[in-house]
Amino acid sequence: MTDKKVFQICSEVDKITFNPFERPKNWIHLVYWSLVLKPYINDEEPSESILHKYHFSPDGKTFEAEVSPKAKWQDGTPVSALEAAIGIAKGFMYRDISASVKVVGTEEINAPNFETKKYSGIKILSPNRFELTFESKVENVRGVVKEALLQGSMGNKVWPVRLNNGNQFDVVSRYPIKFENGRYILNVFDYKVELTTPDNYANNDFYFYDRMMEGSKTNKEDFIVNKSPMPQTMVAIFNSQSKIFKNRDNRLKIASLLRYINSSQDKDKYISVPGHFVKGEPGFDEKYSWPDKFENFPNGIEKLTIALPNKFPKKTFDMEKLEEIAEKANVQIKWVTRYDKEEEYAGADIQYFFDRVQKDRQVWIQNMEKEPAVLDYLSHFPETLSALLEVTKTSASTVPLNEKALKEFAKASFEEVSIVPVIRYNLFLYSKKNLPIQLKFTEDREFIFVKK
Repeated sequence: MTDKKVFQICSEVDKITFNPFERPKNWIHLVYWSLVLKPYINDEEPSESILHKYHFSPDGKTFEAEVSPKAKWQDGTPVSALEAAIGIAKGFMYRDISASVKVVGTEEINAPNFETKKYSGIKILSPNRFELTFESKVENVRGVVKEALLQGSMGNKVWPVRLNNGNQFDVVSRYPIKFENGRYILNVFDYKVELTTPDNYANNDFYFYDRMMEGSKTNKEDFIVNKSPMPQTMVAIFNSQSKIFKNRDNRLKIASLLRYINSSQDKDKYISVPGHFVKGEPGFDEKYSWPDKFENFPNGIEKLTIALPNKFPKKTFDMEKLEEIAEKANVQIKWVTRYDKEEEYAGADIQYFFDRVQKDRQVWIQNMEKEPAVLDYLSHFPETLSALLEVTKTSASTVPLNEKALKEFAKASFEEVSIVPVIRYNLFLYSKKNLPIQLKFTEDREFIFVKK
């Protein structure tokens, strides 16, 4: 057993910049907050959620819930029904889902003194019980609402807000957070865990994901490895306005090359897939199986710009391999991220998108529609754009899944060669051996600390 007094977790977040009222621009911030913050709903372990009881009306538009007595702010004050209800209503106004679902009568909920106003869609039934009424442009209201509140959701997750408190970091957390001597410290089962900076990859006790571990140059043999129960998906979205990809054959060759490169990686981590869905998943159809053979760069391509959702500490295997093949073909590869100039990101030839395949949900499809410039990318792929918007409209990728809409999406993206299913891959958590606590994935693929 180590005698170290403060453990360190490499989270790539150098400071806490959490704002509950905006969609995180850097997904790694969201990953960190998903570790720290309690979700509204945790079906796997209701006692560890903010709402330990809830139910929907048959049409999904009315949501009644009871706040858990274990849901408390940083100073130990219990979360009230009003705070929980306002947090959901405000969260829905700030998240991208507000275009499809929101609480009735909350148009002014972002105005000053919002907590003193009355809202027709919010009813406080008791100090710890409330009812919300939703208005919606999608058919599956229940699926969208639950996805935002559920353990395991990501991009549209919402959290409660402490009223009359200027400190935006007063959160309902799994582990109390303190700021000590310029450092953020979590109290995990009475052990201190420090949040390290992105520049300090070495000598940490815990790591999220392989790329953080690889950036640390740490010996993996010294760590306990925990594998995600569900994979991520990686897709490549062609820009239909790109001159080099007006030609379908050009898109098909690059699609095949990207799939070929990624299929040659570590089989324990990377999972080759025939299409956007695999056998047994709603939406699967073997007719829409994509090629994955080696292809040279098409003639006439001199430069290829690829947009990445985040910065990477170093180039990954597939990035280096693509550059190697491109160099032989005298093609220049340029990588840009959403942190670069907006016009460069929007004008890239291809955009990479990463998201989770979540149990029986395929929410990544709806999340993709919200990514910067995606609708512009697809503007000249009419069938794909229509299918994607239909999935969003019907909330086809949340429970219950709409198989017909998912098959239309698979068919359109295949026939137009617009959105390429590049690879699926597993995620890993690393905890140094001989520690009293370790990082672990839950069944819903949340990360939590557990005692050994």
